[in-house]
Amino acid sequence: GVEPARLSRIDNGIDVAAWKRRGPAADSPLRAGVPRGRLVVGAVGRLSDEKGFDLLIEAVNRAALRGADLELWIAGEGPEKGKLDALAARTNGRVRLLGFRSDVRDLMEAFDLFALSSLREGLPNVVLEAMACEVPLLATRCGGVEAVVRDDVEALLVPISSSKALEDGLVRLASDSGLRTRLASEGRKRVERDFSFARRMERFADLYDGLLEG
Repeated sequence: GVEPARLSRIDNGIDVAAWKRRGPAADSPLRAGVPRGRLVVGAVGRLSDEKGFDLLIEAVNRAALRGADLELWIAGEGPEKGKLDALAARTNGRVRLLGFRSDVRDLMEAFDLFALSSLREGLPNVVLEAMACEVPLLATRCGGVEAVVRDDVEALLVPISSSKALEDGLVRLASDSGLRTRLASEGRKRVERDFSFARRMERFADLYDGLLEG
């Protein structure tokens, strides 16, 4: 019931200086045991139904069967852990459930791809953190993500609730290093331009200035 002219949206912001890649993913010490040349797909979030991790596990497994050399790491805890453990056990070692991690910053540097498989979201900080760390992003068209991230520019966007769409996106990214490089570069530029803490505070200041003038 609020008039549109009285509404303002200020998106999340992150510390772009702290969330910045320091080296190639393949050189991360967290990747010990990962075969050279394999791509690590990362996901971070609560293990709950709306995150769609069951769809992502299925997508990674089927993408691997199609010849994409991938494995999936999921960091987080939650009520779906038992179900996801059972699904992961059927993937021939392609999926690791890492549990709670306090080193998400280091994990981001170990990822070759970041996947957001959520059925519904606002604008998660993990998406901005992945983009800032130049991790190519595959994301569902869920809520706030589609509102701010451009398809085939800063990310590859796919329909929600579809393991096949996630699978196809993973296969495309795995087979196209140029696309991965372009998404990584554009993602970093977008976060620096629009989602830094400094830019967020500018928006707050503009809002307050406008209220005072009114």
